[in-house]
Amino acid sequence: SYQKFWEQVEGIDNPETSESVIEELRAIFRKIITERMTPRLRPKLPTTEGEILVKPAEAVASIKAGITEPAVWETLEVRDRKQKLFGKFDVTVVADRSGSMQEGDETGAVKYVEQRKAVALILEALTEFSQELDDVRRDLDQDLHVRTEAWSFGDEAQIEILKPLSETLTEKERVAAYKKLGSAPGNSTMDYGALERIKNAIPPEDWQEIEEQKLRKIVIVLSDGDSSNASETQRIIKEMREKGITVVGVGITKAANSIKTTYAPDGKVCPKAGDLGATLGKLLEEYLKDL
Repeated sequence: SYQKFWEQVEGIDNPETSESVIEELRAIFRKIITERMTPRLRPKLPTTEGEILVKPAEAVASIKAGITEPAVWETLEVRDRKQKLFGKFDVTVVADRSGSMQEGDETGAVKYVEQRKAVALILEALTEFSQELDDVRRDLDQDLHVRTEAWSFGDEAQIEILKPLSETLTEKERVAAYKKLGSAPGNSTMDYGALERIKNAIPPEDWQEIEEQKLRKIVIVLSDGDSSNASETQRIIKEMREKGITVVGVGITKAANSIKTTYAPDGKVCPKAGDLGATLGKLLEEYLKDL
């Protein structure tokens, strides 16, 4: 069932480009890896001075002709490197399992169904990126570790971790998250409860790395309605942002327009539930740009 489901996720297109969202993310991953590779000497020729005489015959002819500095040499240069980059990148996605997620939008797309696809897209894409980094790690000049995490909220019973923070995504974790996100039994929207637990679960060493800009941590909260306690949600968001964590709220359909205020200035609305996967893909691209 999961494999068939993943085929649907791979088919999600960016409506602005008509390209596969997963393929666009893969292109960004390849670019990031290339930029972090160990600098290599590359030849530059021809030059008027250098380490290797590559055109000796032409050199003799040019000197006889009175050309004292012929372009017959090869030199080696090192490409420029970026400034110091983040060494770790964490993405936590928080899903809404309140009862209203069982509703469809104006196009008939069911919100919890589209949310499940969007969460899988983030987890799978970043896990693939992590695996690619492992494959080339010995050739990286500036290392990078990518970790993912998934939580949910609704009532108190739905505030739980769906996938623990790590660089991997096991088959057991895939199926567990898939099953949990296949239902929305909650009667509340306790996003603040999930955010509080996420904040409290961050170890001191991670807080230190966030402060030193060695770790970039992004928390993306999905919701289709008003928070059950907007002021408490804003209080926790403020604490997390002041300590260097990026917290973004994504409203599912226009019914979640209040998320713009609750998560301001990083509150966004995806008008159509069916576009949620593409919206998260675009959001991820934005935070990957200067990684």
